Amino acid sequence: MAGFDESWSRLAGIGEGRAPREATLVDRIVVAGEADPSAGNYKDVMWSAASAADWLGRHQTALRSLDAVLQIDPDDHQAHYERGLQLLMAGKFPEGWTEYSRLYQTPKQVRKVDGFPPPWDGKADGEGILVFSDQGDGDAIMALRYARELKKRFGRVIFNCDPNLADLAKTIGCFEEVIPFLGFSGSKYGSIKGLECDYHVPVMALPGHFGAFAPDPPSLPPYFTLDPALVANMQRELRFSEGYRVGVAWRGNSGTPRDPVRSFDAEEFLPLAAVPGVEFFSLQWESGDGEADCLNVHGKEIYRLARSRNRRGIPWTFLDTAAFVASLDLVITCDSAIAHIAGALDVPTWVAEEMAVELWRRV
Repeated sequence: MAGFDESWSRLAGIGEGRAPREATLVDRIVVAGEADPSAGNYKDVMWSAASAADWLGRHQTALRSLDAVLQIDPDDHQAHYERGLQLLMAGKFPEGWTEYSRLYQTPKQVRKVDGFPPPWDGKADGEGILVFSDQGDGDAIMALRYARELKKRFGRVIFNCDPNLADLAKTIGCFEEVIPFLGFSGSKYGSIKGLECDYHVPVMALPGHFGAFAPDPPSLPPYFTLDPALVANMQRELRFSEGYRVGVAWRGNSGTPRDPVRSFDAEEFLPLAAVPGVEFFSLQWESGDGEADCLNVHGKEIYRLARSRNRRGIPWTFLDTAAFVASLDLVITCDSAIAHIAGALDVPTWVAEEMAVELWRRV
């Protein structure tokens, strides 16, 4: 079995808009517990059990299943990587980041960096280093907190990322150049081959290199520096009042396998919306028609602005979202890029994933 991505997709019924039922996942774990280690499909059964245990938040069970996979194939880099994710979620950070780094030895990742300068080992200094976004936008936003540390080691730091993230990344102020993904040829990162750098490093490797091992790492100041004029203009467009401003987001990228678990309905905010003096603003710029009708008059503001800006030929990006978030008193969101933007700006944030998980368990 190739790994969790495929397992998650099959279990979640991606394309059908539903998460796997708890009973289905438990059955997969039970089957694994009764499996014969000498059977030809034993490794696949253990992969399936590990994926099911991950959905259920049973990290120790997932680790035992992955350990069984690694007993069969100690050099399975994908299994080491998935084991690293389980360790990180269980709060075992030093070993977790070490195992996570095995992702970059999987064939798919090796192909991506074909023709790149050598990978950075976290120790060497140099004239230039190429950083590229290798996971989701939220992951990149989180890991960019270490970009300034990288700048202390290299004269030139170049960042390659999703076009929606480029303008926001520039506000960190330590990149010589921020290059959006363009003209891919042969691999997703074909557009940045040939740059003169000593090393390359995936952005999600930075937390491991810079010692993000503590459950509560040292507090960092906001690392995105927004133009005050941009923030002020956003406030004017949104017609902010003097009330307590709360931004809400209830849905992540529907294309990710875990989205059925983390996303929930906007109406779940209704009890909070009844609190006197609280004004809600939607941070959901891709919401369905009528989805936010249960919220107050500002429920669709970001969606309206995003569409309006597109009509003027200026696409909405994460920089606009950051200016919106910086104007709020509190953000309540599912586990998505919004949470990482708010954290990077030091805006108080509640991540509501546990609420979504509880709703899913009732299905």
